[in-house]
Amino acid sequence: MRRSVLVDQYPVIQKNQEPPLVQPAQNDKYTKAQARAIIRWLKQNQQEFIMNKNGIEIKSGCDLTSGRIRFPLPVNEPKMVSISITNTSDESVTFVQYKFLRRMRIFSLQDEQSVSSTNTKILNPGDEYNISVTALSSYYGYFPVTIVFEFTRGNSDTREKFLIGRFISAVCNSRLAEDLAPISKYVPYQKNLLRIVTRTEEDGIPPDRSITYSLEQMIPLDKYLPPKHLKDVIRSSLFSRCSIIIMLTLM
Repeated sequence: MRRSVLVDQYPVIQKNQEPPLVQPAQNDKYTKAQARAIIRWLKQNQQEFIMNKNGIEIKSGCDLTSGRIRFPLPVNEPKMVSISITNTSDESVTFVQYKFLRRMRIFSLQDEQSVSSTNTKILNPGDEYNISVTALSSYYGYFPVTIVFEFTRGNSDTREKFLIGRFISAVCNSRLAEDLAPISKYVPYQKNLLRIVTRTEEDGIPPDRSITYSLEQMIPLDKYLPPKHLKDVIRSSLFSRCSIIIMLTLM
């Protein structure tokens, strides 16, 4: 007898078993007021938000377009993604802090020197500093989060603060979802695909058998004149039951 083990699309946590959680770092997210202010600014300045600026470049091994970082996440297995911050300018830049705009429990942030607003990191020209994003989930799904990096440059008199953001997402798919994944890129419906096509239809030459067609195609009908009494009944509007019976008898 052959036994096979099937992977359920939605794993169920067994009794007396708690889902593994990633312990978040302390103070790794903004307050609600700070998050609302950044979101309002982000809606109007998204390109500026994700753009590398003032010589600071932020990269990872899972970069997509438009500031997105996406990586696959196996269920119940931690996944760590490294993000590098490089100073390509000719002056020093201070790495102030980095936080989640709105924290999600499956993500946590780590770095070697625990950079924060009270423990900043100076990036000299050519310096590179790495941070790690760790994700761990017990459920299948799509988990997006936004990270905001804060920097300052200049001295105390001309200090300038700027932000750079990245949209990070972890995708935890089941084996069934991977098997049913699309094999080509989705192409949305386009109206310009419907073009007017001009065509010419020709009657051609009729077959020989249609020339000697023996059946009559048109039968003339004789002129029918209704009887005079029918016209008289109609004119006098005699539509009673007796009149109808008399009219039918005469016909």
